[in-house]
Amino acid sequence: MIALFADAAVITPAFCTTLTALQFAPANTGVTVFCVDFNDPEFQKANDAFSKLGPAVQLRRVDSAKDFEGCVWRTALGMATWGRLFLDKLLPTDLSHVLYLDCDTLVQSDLTPLLNAELGQCSVGACKDQFQYMSGAVEQRRTELRLSPEGDYFNAGVMVLDWKSVLDGDLLAQAREALRTHRGSLTLRFADQDILNLLLDGNWRELDPAWNLQSFAMVVTASRQPRIAHFVGYQKPWSRHCSIQMLKFRRKYAELQSKAGPLAQDFKVIPFVVQLTKDNVRLTLAHMVRCVTFKAAKEAQRKKDFKNRLEMVFDAYDQKNKF
Repeated sequence: MIALFADAAVITPAFCTTLTALQFAPANTGVTVFCVDFNDPEFQKANDAFSKLGPAVQLRRVDSAKDFEGCVWRTALGMATWGRLFLDKLLPTDLSHVLYLDCDTLVQSDLTPLLNAELGQCSVGACKDQFQYMSGAVEQRRTELRLSPEGDYFNAGVMVLDWKSVLDGDLLAQAREALRTHRGSLTLRFADQDILNLLLDGNWRELDPAWNLQSFAMVVTASRQPRIAHFVGYQKPWSRHCSIQMLKFRRKYAELQSKAGPLAQDFKVIPFVVQLTKDNVRLTLAHMVRCVTFKAAKEAQRKKDFKNRLEMVFDAYDQKNKF
């Protein structure tokens, strides 16, 4: 089973995620897309588009005020991000593994090994949050969340859940209770992701970084190719803030969204013609200025530092020879 949560603003990117997941998933893998706080016309429009993907895909409406138990709050990340904490209330109990995907991901490789991942004694398999390590912010996350000194911090945008273990251990119920307990006492910069890291401190299975390769990492180094590409941050390939480095994925989204029927017209990606928005022109000019001023060396060193930290994450994983 593959599960996604989306609000109306990102339902077309979620369509693209679903389309690539179906392309690379084993036959008969079900996909459930939870539509958070959709009104009737929005849901009907989404249903018309997703129905073209076949019976393996189901759309379900979620009312955050009712289904999220009132223990969450609105953040810049949107209400849909909290959905991960309520999967136990929304999915059947007779599943083996659940693959959760953020709706700003694109699957690039066969999902069979991920869906069959051996998690050992752990309930959750995930990848280290590459941006936190690359930027050096992981120490701040450890401090603010009171993680163990060497505790690793994962990104919750791609997670494999051993469903029986999750249910038997009441993992998600514990996460919701931790959210209620720590909301006022901890800095939860990344909402539910922080709560899951707090709860699982050290007790999660690390997966190959390629299963959740973040856009920042793809820009800094090409030493890992994405099995699942994850476009974190505000520079999404489909938005007007798309960076120059993400143009190849902009082209991919243009191709995928063309199959979205009634949703395609709302998409901010056009069929690929080399065309720069004002923001891209501004970013490009700003980059050119940096390159011809004294800041160039500092920028180069910063990128080098980011790359070195990222390679350390990749190397550490390889040395452990994990899945």
